[in-house]
Amino acid sequence: MTLKDRTIETDRLRLVPCQPEHATALNDINKLPEVMKYITGKGETLDGTLAFIERVMQCWAEHGCSWWTLFDKVSDKCVGGVTLQYLPGDSQGRLEIGWRLAPSQQGKGYATEAGQAAIDFGHRNFEGEQIVAVAHPDNTASHNVMKRLGMTYLGIEEHYGEPCVVYGLPL
Repeated sequence: MTLKDRTIETDRLRLVPCQPEHATALNDINKLPEVMKYITGKGETLDGTLAFIERVMQCWAEHGCSWWTLFDKVSDKCVGGVTLQYLPGDSQGRLEIGWRLAPSQQGKGYATEAGQAAIDFGHRNFEGEQIVAVAHPDNTASHNVMKRLGMTYLGIEEHYGEPCVVYGLPL
């Protein structure tokens, strides 16, 4: 599968697998402590974003899924990222969807739109795999996106070294 085959278009967004040329735009988002509040708790350096993209590209090569950079189709501006990836350390081998958006792009429905595109990609390419989303218990904005995506609450599980709320799609 090529980069073009993995690029997705929705009504308002273009999802492109993360590439090194996206690093500056992604870092402009990832360096913001408010974006990373529930992820790492601190802003990311440009070197950190470049290392992240390198890991993402490896995941695409090994698993056929990982993070996309989100671009607004009208302005061609990077507005965030979305993922479909194997949930790290998950004993059940489930696929995880997740997202992060620039603060100026939050509240526009982009997380739901991109999340649905990631789910659809998962259904097309990973038939029979369970898709879940995890979030910090206090990240109610993400919980609301999960609900809008038709996911149901599964409980609290430990992921990424801390307790997380888990929502899932029916198999």
